[in-house]
Amino acid sequence: MNHNLSVIRPSRPYMTAARYHFPAVKRWLPLRQAAFRSIGILVFFLALVGGSVPTFAAAIRAGFNATTISTFGNDGDQTTTGEDGSIPNVPLGFSARFCNPNDPAFTQVNVNINGNVTLNAPFHTFTPEQTLLDTQQRIIAPFWADVDPRPAASGKVKYGPGSVNGRTAFGVTWINIGYFTWGAAGGTDKLNSFQVILINRSDTGPGNFDIEFNYDKVQWEAGEASDGDLGLGGHAAHRGGGRGGARRFPEASVRSHR
Repeated sequence: MNHNLSVIRPSRPYMTAARYHFPAVKRWLPLRQAAFRSIGILVFFLALVGGSVPTFAAAIRAGFNATTISTFGNDGDQTTTGEDGSIPNVPLGFSARFCNPNDPAFTQVNVNINGNVTLNAPFHTFTPEQTLLDTQQRIIAPFWADVDPRPAASGKVKYGPGSVNGRTAFGVTWINIGYFTWGAAGGTDKLNSFQVILINRSDTGPGNFDIEFNYDKVQWEAGEASDGDLGLGGHAAHRGGGRGGARRFPEASVRSHR
C-alpha cells in the first residue's frame, strides 16, 4: 500500500522523523503509526509492532559526516564523483539482515547521490517513476529524487559512522542539497536537508536494526529531468524502502509545501 505524505515547513522550527525497526523474522509485521505536535515541532513516528519508538531532539543528527563525496562532472555521470554517482561497498560497522532470516547478512552499503542507500548494487536512477519495490533493489530511501550537489551554493552528501543511544550506527546526510536543472547554475533556489541512519539493534536479536529518516526542510521535490518546474511538480521524490521486489515498508511521495 502506498501512503501519501505532505511535508510542510512552517516558519517556526520543524522536523519530521520516521523510525522503522527490523527484526529478522520470516513474516512482514503490520505497522502502527502515531503522530503528535509539540512546541511547533511535528514528528511522525512509524514502527513495526514490537519495536521501540524513540524521541528526537533535533531534525538532523549531528555527526555521520566523516566522508564528504566530491561531486562534479557532466550531467548523468554515474561514476563515484558523478552527479548520479554512487560510492560502493561502504562499511556499515555491524552486520544486519533486511527483514528475513534467509536474507544474506549485509555489512556494507552503497551510498547513492540521489537520496538513497542500496544493499545489493549501486543505484543511479534519478526519477522515481516506479515504486521502490519495483526497482528490484534492496533499497532504503529517505528522499529518492534527482539530487545535484555540484553547484557551489549546494551542500554535499556526507556519510560515516556514529552512535545513537550508545548503539553503533551508520548515517548518510544531505544538508542544503539542490536539485538537477539543465542550466549550469543548478537548482539552488530551494534546498533540502534530510538524513538516513541505520542503527545496530543486535541487542534485540541477531541481525536486527533500526532505520531512521530525519528531515529538517523539504523545499523542492523533483529535478527538471523528472519534469519538475523550479523544483516543484513532476515525479515527486519517494521515501521508504524495498526488499528486492519481494517486500517493502511504507512508501510515500514527498512533496514540498506550496
